[in-house]
Amino acid sequence: PFLFLINYINANINIINYYIDISAVDKDVVYVNMDRAMEAVTKGTLSNGAINFTMRKDQTIVLNVTENLELYLPRYIINIKDGSLPKDELAANVIWNMPYLNNLKLESNNMDATVIAPKALVNLAATAEGWLVCDQVDATMESGI
Repeated sequence: PFLFLINYINANINIINYYIDISAVDKDVVYVNMDRAMEAVTKGTLSNGAINFTMRKDQTIVLNVTENLELYLPRYIINIKDGSLPKDELAANVIWNMPYLNNLKLESNNMDATVIAPKALVNLAATAEGWLVCDQVDATMESGI
Protein backbone atom coordinates (compact mmCIF):
# COMPACT_ATOMS: atom_id res chain seq x y z
CA PRO A 1 0.00 0.00 0.00
CA PHE A 2 0.98 3.59 -0.55
CA LEU A 3 1.34 5.99 2.33
CA PHE A 4 0.33 9.63 2.37
CA LEU A 5 0.43 12.14 5.21
CA ILE A 6 -2.10 14.91 5.65
CA ASN A 7 -1.22 17.45 8.29
CA TYR A 8 -3.88 19.50 10.04
CA ILE A 9 -3.21 22.42 7.70
CA ASN A 10 -5.23 20.60 5.01
CA ALA A 11 -8.26 20.27 7.25
CA ASN A 12 -11.01 22.84 7.57
CA ILE A 13 -11.54 23.73 11.21
CA ASN A 14 -13.92 26.17 12.78
CA ILE A 15 -15.66 26.44 16.13
CA ILE A 16 -18.50 24.13 15.07
CA ASN A 17 -17.02 21.34 12.92
CA TYR A 18 -13.76 19.74 11.82
CA TYR A 19 -13.86 18.20 8.33
CA ILE A 20 -11.27 15.89 6.84
CA ASP A 21 -11.94 14.50 3.36
CA ILE A 22 -9.35 12.00 2.12
CA SER A 23 -11.55 10.48 -0.59
CA ALA A 24 -9.75 12.31 -3.41
CA VAL A 25 -6.30 11.20 -2.21
CA ASP A 26 -4.99 8.52 -4.55
CA LYS A 27 -3.52 6.39 -1.74
CA ASP A 28 -4.65 3.28 0.13
CA VAL A 29 -3.38 4.43 3.54
CA VAL A 30 -3.62 8.06 4.60
CA TYR A 31 -2.04 9.41 7.80
CA VAL A 32 -3.68 12.44 9.42
CA ASN A 33 -2.22 14.53 12.23
CA MET A 34 -5.09 15.02 14.71
CA ASP A 35 -3.23 17.09 17.31
CA ARG A 36 -4.99 20.35 16.44
CA ALA A 37 -8.44 18.73 16.56
CA MET A 38 -7.73 17.01 19.87
CA GLU A 39 -6.49 20.34 21.29
CA ALA A 40 -9.83 21.88 20.27
CA VAL A 41 -11.71 19.01 21.96
CA THR A 42 -9.69 19.53 25.16
CA LYS A 43 -10.43 23.28 25.08
CA GLY A 44 -14.14 22.57 24.53
CA THR A 45 -14.37 24.24 21.10
CA LEU A 46 -15.22 20.92 19.40
CA SER A 47 -17.92 18.74 20.87
CA ASN A 48 -19.26 15.23 20.27
CA GLY A 49 -20.09 14.69 16.61
CA ALA A 50 -18.17 17.76 15.41
CA ILE A 51 -15.38 15.76 13.75
CA ASN A 52 -16.31 14.46 10.29
CA PHE A 53 -14.20 12.20 8.09
CA THR A 54 -14.92 11.31 4.46
CA MET A 55 -13.07 8.41 2.87
CA ARG A 56 -13.47 5.74 0.22
CA LYS A 57 -14.26 2.19 1.26
CA ASP A 58 -10.89 0.99 -0.08
CA GLN A 59 -8.95 3.42 2.14
CA THR A 60 -7.49 3.18 5.61
CA ILE A 61 -7.18 6.36 7.67
CA VAL A 62 -4.58 6.48 10.44
CA LEU A 63 -5.29 9.27 12.92
CA ASN A 64 -2.09 10.20 14.73
CA VAL A 65 -2.19 11.94 18.11
CA THR A 66 1.06 12.90 19.88
CA GLU A 67 -0.54 13.99 23.18
CA ASN A 68 1.14 12.24 26.10
CA LEU A 69 -1.01 12.95 29.15
CA GLU A 70 -4.79 12.59 28.98
CA LEU A 71 -7.30 12.66 26.17
CA TYR A 72 -11.04 12.31 25.68
CA LEU A 73 -11.89 10.82 22.29
CA PRO A 74 -15.20 12.34 21.20
CA ARG A 75 -17.88 10.85 18.99
CA TYR A 76 -17.07 11.44 15.32
CA ILE A 77 -18.74 10.78 11.99
CA ILE A 78 -17.32 8.62 9.19
CA ASN A 79 -18.75 9.11 5.71
CA ILE A 80 -17.95 6.48 3.07
CA LYS A 81 -18.09 8.32 -0.24
CA ASP A 82 -18.56 5.29 -2.48
CA GLY A 83 -20.90 3.10 -0.45
CA SER A 84 -20.73 1.67 3.04
CA LEU A 85 -18.70 -0.75 5.14
CA PRO A 86 -19.80 -3.30 7.74
CA LYS A 87 -18.84 -2.30 11.29
CA ASP A 88 -15.91 -4.74 11.50
CA GLU A 89 -14.40 -3.51 8.22
CA LEU A 90 -14.87 0.11 9.26
CA ALA A 91 -13.13 -0.64 12.57
CA ALA A 92 -10.19 -2.14 10.65
CA ASN A 93 -9.94 0.91 8.38
CA VAL A 94 -10.17 3.69 11.00
CA ILE A 95 -7.08 3.58 13.20
CA TRP A 96 -6.37 5.94 16.10
CA ASN A 97 -2.63 5.87 16.82
CA MET A 98 -1.69 7.39 20.21
CA PRO A 99 1.73 5.94 21.09
CA TYR A 100 2.58 8.32 23.96
CA LEU A 101 -0.80 8.75 25.65
CA ASN A 102 -1.09 7.91 29.36
CA ASN A 103 -4.87 8.25 29.88
CA LEU A 104 -7.68 7.84 27.37
CA LYS A 105 -11.42 8.23 27.89
CA LEU A 106 -13.64 6.42 25.38
CA GLU A 107 -17.17 7.50 26.25
CA SER A 108 -18.79 7.94 22.84
CA ASN A 109 -21.21 5.24 21.74
CA ASN A 110 -21.11 3.54 18.35
CA MET A 111 -17.42 4.06 17.76
CA ASP A 112 -16.01 1.66 15.16
CA ALA A 113 -12.21 1.81 15.16
CA THR A 114 -8.89 0.33 16.08
CA VAL A 115 -7.32 2.26 18.95
CA ILE A 116 -3.59 1.88 19.56
CA ALA A 117 -2.51 3.48 22.84
CA PRO A 118 0.05 1.02 24.28
CA LYS A 119 0.97 3.11 27.35
CA ALA A 120 -2.54 4.22 28.27
CA LEU A 121 -5.03 3.41 30.94
CA VAL A 122 -8.26 3.41 28.91
CA ASN A 123 -11.55 4.27 30.60
CA LEU A 124 -14.10 2.53 28.39
CA ALA A 125 -17.66 3.68 29.01
CA ALA A 126 -19.13 3.26 25.55
CA THR A 127 -20.50 0.74 23.13
CA ALA A 128 -17.87 0.26 20.46
CA GLU A 129 -16.67 -2.24 17.91
CA GLY A 130 -13.08 -2.81 16.92
CA TRP A 131 -9.73 -3.45 18.52
CA LEU A 132 -7.97 -1.85 21.46
CA VAL A 133 -4.26 -2.02 22.24
CA CYS A 134 -3.46 -0.44 25.60
CA ASP A 135 -1.73 -0.99 28.95
CA GLN A 136 -4.90 -1.28 31.10
CA VAL A 137 -8.66 -1.07 30.64
CA ASP A 138 -11.29 0.16 33.06
CA ALA A 139 -14.57 -0.88 31.42
CA THR A 140 -17.96 0.17 32.77
CA MET A 141 -19.99 -0.95 29.72
CA GLU A 142 -20.00 -3.99 27.49
CA SER A 143 -18.12 -3.41 24.28
CA GLY A 144 -17.04 -5.28 21.18
CA ILE A 145 -13.61 -3.68 21.47
